[in-house]
Amino acid sequence: DSDSDFLIKVAQVSVAGVSHGHTWRCATALQCTIEVPFHGGDSNKDLIQVISAAAGASCGLTERVMGNTFTKGARVLGFQKTIVGRRVVEFDLGKASVPGTYKICYCQGGEHCSLNLGFS
Repeated sequence: DSDSDFLIKVAQVSVAGVSHGHTWRCATALQCTIEVPFHGGDSNKDLIQVISAAAGASCGLTERVMGNTFTKGARVLGFQKTIVGRRVVEFDLGKASVPGTYKICYCQGGEHCSLNLGFS
């Protein structure tokens, strides 16, 4: 098969995913909740994973931070919610225990979310 064999457009595919570039601020000893805009799919299986923001740390490769960094752990399940007419997936990390700067990695549902490679 060559590219010239595919001359008729039969459909268009839209791939929903998580937008990048968000910044959240949490205070030590206070509840830390992260909301991500909902773009479709089964968000009740989506997870976030907290990793270090150190140079070279990368989602999918870097291990999550210690579980006691936030009281509900460093890998948490999200749930869908509507806030002022806006659909979001909310992740409750519990209270922030260890001050620092972290990256948030996202995994869109399924069995692969038990591995670091599932998070982007």
